[in-house]
Amino acid sequence: MRKAGRAVGADVRGVVHGRWSSGLDGRMTITFLLIARLPDGGAETFDAYEDRVLPLLAEYGGRLDRRVRSFDDRTEVHLVAFPGEPEFEAYRDDPRRAAHARLLEQSGAVIELLPVRDLTSRNPPSGR
Repeated sequence: MRKAGRAVGADVRGVVHGRWSSGLDGRMTITFLLIARLPDGGAETFDAYEDRVLPLLAEYGGRLDRRVRSFDDRTEVHLVAFPGEPEFEAYRDDPRRAAHARLLEQSGAVIELLPVRDLTSRNPPSGR
């Protein structure tokens, strides 16, 4: 793990596009699982950061499919998708996002970002 506020996990730049799932338009959709480990008292500042950067997703075709947090406010998980790697990289490089990085640092969050694939078709949800 790295310092608080830093991303850990897979380096997603330069990935082989074949590992992503194909979207309805034939483009490669990339999906990430973000795990944020928050220290005691870090959730409020982390929320302030997220309130500023999550609205930027749509400008890059990104979407937040799910955002959940543990009852003790120590772990938050996001499922995020982008139409492709260029859109994801553009979001990551957005200067408005970088302008709020101090909030992420102040929150003490340790971020793990994992590229993932959907397995729902193998075991569809039942009875929901």
